[in-house]
This record gives sequence, structure tokens and C-alpha cells, in this order.
Amino acid sequence: MDSISLSRRRLLAALIMVAVALMVSSMDIYLPAMPLMRDYFETTEYMMQLSMMISPLTSALVGLFFGRLCDVYGRRPILFASFAFFLIGGLGCCFADTLETFFLSRYIQAIGTGGLTVIGVVIIADMFHGIDYARYMSIYGALFPLVFAISPIVGAHMTEHFGWRSCFVLNFVAMLIIAVWLRILLPETIKKGEQANQGGFRELLLKAKMLLTDGEYLLMTFGHALPITLTGLFLANGSFIFIDGFGFTPILFSLSQAIPIIMNFIGAMVYRRYIGRLGLKGALRLGAWVIGGFVVGAFALVTHQLPNTPLAILSILCLSNFAMPFVIATCATRAIEIFPDDRGLSVSIMSMVRNFLLAGICGFAGLYFNGTIFPMCIAMILVGILVLGIVFLALQRPLIFAQD
Repeated sequence: MDSISLSRRRLLAALIMVAVALMVSSMDIYLPAMPLMRDYFETTEYMMQLSMMISPLTSALVGLFFGRLCDVYGRRPILFASFAFFLIGGLGCCFADTLETFFLSRYIQAIGTGGLTVIGVVIIADMFHGIDYARYMSIYGALFPLVFAISPIVGAHMTEHFGWRSCFVLNFVAMLIIAVWLRILLPETIKKGEQANQGGFRELLLKAKMLLTDGEYLLMTFGHALPITLTGLFLANGSFIFIDGFGFTPILFSLSQAIPIIMNFIGAMVYRRYIGRLGLKGALRLGAWVIGGFVVGAFALVTHQLPNTPLAILSILCLSNFAMPFVIATCATRAIEIFPDDRGLSVSIMSMVRNFLLAGICGFAGLYFNGTIFPMCIAMILVGILVLGIVFLALQRPLIFAQD
């Protein structure tokens, strides 16, 4: 990648980030349109909610194979195969006339999502290293909550003016434009001599076992994945707490839930600006201190040391969201650098762990939801303590930060 100018690498990274944002938006841009779609397909609310779960679960499973394939056959062919799946599935969503066709289209689109989630990160890892790569990972981590907050707002306006199908049309057209740009501008980012040896399913399992039994890699993978569940816990429960518990209108809630998410983005920008001075180890330590403050604040809410008000809840959530890029991006950077010859598989396993933890922890916490903040806060406290433990262990292992 040294032959490609820095300005071109930055442009390619920006295009990949836009592709990731569009991929994320495909998961929930049609959220405000679901009542209309329920009536159109003559189905239930549960079936429409189930259509949203197809993407993260499918992506977690197929990403493992895409990661291995891009290590063996190169980044370009697998990336554009992922684009093809995403676009074909998106086109099917645009014209679906039955619920079965819509679900099949969502599944095809989710296969492409699994590839884009992994390969986009791998390509950026091919082009940037160390501190430079960590800066991009901070933006990558901030994209998910930011897009999750913005895309339903866009979808609501599209649905109101053009109908529910326009949500999928907009997503399809925008992704098609990015795919064409990358097709023209993106070279192969892995040299032929650096490609992994070919192998079947057995080789994939052996490689995956190697990564999952490496203590440093596993520690950094969980350090990357666990903090994201803090945002997931809030997004899964926040509407019920603020709308049902505090009497917020949907619009007021949509504005209030954006506050901690904006703080996440601010944290990513601060991380990007000062990571060069802090170093990866210093950034991880700073993130741990802020998450520690979040744990203390959440505990104060649970024990009634702080008033149970929307302002107090949002203020405490701002702490965890600000700290996330410092932990998520740093851990992801170190995890990927542990096995540089298997970046695709490393990223895909990290993505799989992240998705399963997000679904599992949020689902488990939902079983105990009672209409108040307390189950959510208790779950967040436990996750925060786990994150602090992981950071403490990571800082004690000199090999993880030997190059810092």
C-alpha cells in the first residue's frame, strides 16, 4: 500500500466508512415504517420486529467465512461479492410484495452486510497501522450508535413523503454509488505473496481455534465487544423507560436519546485528535477511568444516591459513551495486530463475538425489565465492571502494548 498516496488512502477509507454507515442504516431505517409494512403484508408486529434481527444474527455467522475468504482470495473480489449480495437483497426489499419475499431479501442483504462489516475494517487495516489505524477504528465504532440514531429519523421523513418502499430505495441507490466509486478507485490491498494458504472448512476451524485460544487476542476481542453492549442496553430499553416511565413523547425521546450518542461521537473525535499524545496504553487507561466514573454514577442511581430523573440518567450515559472509543478502538487495534497474516479472520471473529454478546446480554436483561431503570442499570454496572477487569488485565500484559 506504500505505492498509494496518503490522500487516496484517506479517500478510500472515507468511502468505506460511508459504506459501513449505509450498511448499518439498512438495519433500522424502516423502523418508523413498520406499522405500515405490517398492514401491507398483513402480518404481526412480532414478525416485523423479527425482520430486524435477521441482519445482526446472519452477519455474525457469515462474517467468519468472509473473513477467511478475503485472506485467501484477496480483498477486492470478496468485497464486491458482499456488495452484490447487499444490493440484490436491497433491490428485493424495494419490490417485495409478500412477507416471504421481504424476509428472503433481508436475508440476502444480511449476507452482504456480514461481508461489508468485516472486509471494510480489514482493508483499512491494510492501509493504516498503529495509531493511524486506531483513529479510524474510533470513527468506525462511533458510526454504529450514530447511524442507529439518525437513520430512523431519515426513514420517518421518507415514509411520510414517499411511502415505506422509499427507505429501501434510498439505501440501495446510495450503496450502489459507493460500490461503483470503490470499484473504480480501490486496488487490491493485500499482496499476492501475503495471501493465506487455501483450505477448506477444517482449515477455517483450525485457524479460528488458534485465535480463540490466544489469551491476548481473546482479551482484546472482549475489550472491544463488551462496551458496545452498554449502548445496546440503553437502545433496547430506553424508549420504554422514557416514554412509558417519564411520559416523553416519541419525538422528545428521539431527541433525548441522541444526547449520549452524540457524546460517543465527540469521544471519537477527541480520541482521534489526542491518541498520538496519549498512546494506545494511555488511551485505554483514560477510557477505564471514565467508565469507572460511569459505574459509580449508575450505582448511585440504583441506591437512590442520585435522583431518578431523565437528566441524571442521560448524564451518566454520557460518561460511558464518551469513554467507549478509547476502549473499543484501542482493543480492536491491538487484537488485529496480534495476527497480521489473518486479519480477515481476526476481524470476523471479533465481529461475531460483538454481535452475539450484544444480542445475548440485551436479550437476557430484557427478561428482567420491569418498566424502571433499575434492571438496565444493574446490567450496565455488571458490564462496566467486566470492562474494567479486562482493561486491568490488558495493562498488566506487556506483550499487548510492547510496540506502544
